[in-house]
Amino acid sequence: MSTMPGARLSHGRLVLVFGIARLEFPLVDVTLEGPADVELVSEDCCRVRSGRNFAEVHAGGEGFVVATPTATLTDRGTLFGVNVSPAGASDIKVIQGLVDARHLATGKVVSVTTNSALRLSAANVETLGEQSEFRRTELEPRPVDESLRSIQISIAVGNGRDTEYDLRSLWHHR
Repeated sequence: MSTMPGARLSHGRLVLVFGIARLEFPLVDVTLEGPADVELVSEDCCRVRSGRNFAEVHAGGEGFVVATPTATLTDRGTLFGVNVSPAGASDIKVIQGLVDARHLATGKVVSVTTNSALRLSAANVETLGEQSEFRRTELEPRPVDESLRSIQISIAVGNGRDTEYDLRSLWHHR
């Protein structure tokens, strides 16, 4: 899979060891925080095996699906974050809008609305309250000092060419 800035993404698996990567689909922007393991299924579906992602779905992108080991999350026009633990439990936080969460083990569908959070484990579904360890800030993109965002690296020796790397994919911001 090509990882050059601006390159068209194809179907396949992306393992981000550390750092932050931004994937731009036609109507959805997904930000991954490493470590993360994601499979790009189509322009309107990705499968998160582990890690955190934040999705911003633009008008017309409703229906975007994030599949996890324990749930299928269908966007209804939102900003939302998903954290899939190494054990496979899926936490979802809707920052704005609505997401339908279908628990794979039981088939139960729960609509998650603005400022609501849900944990879908292998066994059950539970609502996460404001005081839980799942906080709004965990899944929102972290601010980045714009002056440190990009750096020009020249590899223009022989058959090389210049390219611009997004430092968020090289550094892990905490």
